[in-house]
Amino acid sequence: MSEDKKEQTKKETGPTTLSEAEAEAAVAKAEYEAAKEGAEDAKPDDGTLRTTTISDAVAASETASAAEAAYESAKEKVKSARIASEAAWKAEYEVAKAN
Repeated sequence: MSEDKKEQTKKETGPTTLSEAEAEAAVAKAEYEAAKEGAEDAKPDDGTLRTTTISDAVAASETASAAEAAYESAKEKVKSARIASEAAWKAEYEVAKAN
């Protein structure tokens, strides 16, 4: 399976391990923090030195909002992955205990 196909599959199904989910959440948090900082210092998107407009501030705020939603989603994936990991560990423990 090619790397592109693996990435696409991972995006569709989400992280498969707790560590992958935590890594995804860390990336999302970093992107959120950067977007939030960018929203506080809203500057024109076109790179010019013109003054900041309401449109620039709204665009920066929307970017920060989207990044926050992605971060919240990643945190939920971590919770789900942690629950699945704990359930798998418990099942393995019970099997080992039974033997």
